[in-house]
Amino acid sequence: MTTVTWTLDQIGDGTRLTMQHTGLAEVDAPFGLIMALDAGWDQHLGSLRNSANDG
Repeated sequence: MTTVTWTLDQIGDGTRLTMQHTGLAEVDAPFGLIMALDAGWDQHLGSLRNSANDG
């Protein structure tokens, strides 16, 4: 089991999102999982970034 923590901080007129993903060291075959998560988080955060720029 892993844990994802999101923190939102007000920065000027915007918001900074900080994400921390812990518990990966305890997962079997962590390298493959990390590579899959990296691609997934990149896609999800890119979607958030794009929707923020569209609004």
